[in-house]
Amino acid sequence: MAVTELRCPGCSAPLGPTADASQVCRVAVLLEHTGSRKLAVIAALREHVDLGVAEARRLVEGAPCVLVASLGGQKARALLASLESAGATARLEAVP
Repeated sequence: MAVTELRCPGCSAPLGPTADASQVCRVAVLLEHTGSRKLAVIAALREHVDLGVAEARRLVEGAPCVLVASLGGQKARALLASLESAGATARLEAVP
């Protein structure tokens, strides 16, 4: 997934996987599709975000949706990697 063309609106730092995490302001993590392994996606979300099972399940079942509205760059990329490893389709979006 190519997100290298996205830039943080406040500081113009790149949001791609190779971007320096200290330069990135805040990003949103958007879940586009859960894939066939919904339980794995719920578990991946709960690893990175303090949510109960019911809350995480509602978010995942509501895809496409915003999972986390504002998260630091490095944490957002870690969540994105976990979601994609679980079979989900997700993306990062700069928070204005």
